[in-house]
Amino acid sequence: MKKILLILILSFAALSGEAQVEDFDSISYAIGDSYTRVYLSAETSNLNWEWNETSAVDFLKAIDDHIHYLNYLQDSINSPSFSVGFMQGVFFLDSYEHYKEKDGILLECIIDGMSKVANNDLILPQDTIAIQEYMLSLPDDMNPSELPQEERCKFFSFYGTMKGLQPGLQDYIYEITGKSKDVIPANQKAYATGFLLMLIRMEAQENISSSYELGKIMITDVIFELIRYNSISSKFNLESFKLGCRAAMGLAERKLSISQCDSIYLRIGNINSDNDYDYRYHEGDPIIEEKVDEPQ
Repeated sequence: MKKILLILILSFAALSGEAQVEDFDSISYAIGDSYTRVYLSAETSNLNWEWNETSAVDFLKAIDDHIHYLNYLQDSINSPSFSVGFMQGVFFLDSYEHYKEKDGILLECIIDGMSKVANNDLILPQDTIAIQEYMLSLPDDMNPSELPQEERCKFFSFYGTMKGLQPGLQDYIYEITGKSKDVIPANQKAYATGFLLMLIRMEAQENISSSYELGKIMITDVIFELIRYNSISSKFNLESFKLGCRAAMGLAERKLSISQCDSIYLRIGNINSDNDYDYRYHEGDPIIEEKVDEPQ
């Protein structure tokens, strides 16, 4: 009975992904298909949990739960703030890997503090005043690792909140876009959300305990790809992407073959992000030959 229920869930997921055929986009589909195939083949062999129907459902749920972050990249006003936050998270990763043991950095507490900015859970200016007063009360030579566990979490939670309220964000936006505050105002929520997404990826990478964690990592890497190629992100179709993910797992009928998807994806890496080149698949385009197993 449980197996039948899982099959029904997967069938429903596949059907829901095929609902908007008229909006089908081959590049979004190819990215979903290619990324899913790569992550499942490269990662699952090194994991200590079994890949089965349940883990497939969890993997897709992670994608559904986090795919809405891609909407920021299609918002011309908030995309710069989100992208700056995401890239700041990438830079933070380097520091984190170096200092996490030395200074006892508590990533989960930083995530908790930054989530308050991303979720608009702050009362301003009262909360920031309280944080500043707390930070000023600490000795100048204080080492966070010397604080008791609860106090250390409080410190890093406050750090996460203040990091999310990035000072000078408007200057970063101007450097990137050349647009003034009146045209593209900085958005702290979008910035914190981008940064937070990278922190969530770090946390998942430290312990890939389930297919849900693997799905979070993959969707974050897809966003990084789309930030690099902004001409793709503005046209990205979420439903086509999800349909590609399901097709790679054998849960939806293919719209494009593996060869066609690989051909499209390889062309993405060879285009300039500022170029409006039509990299989508067209009937008759040359494709990569699929490898066929030799008969034994």
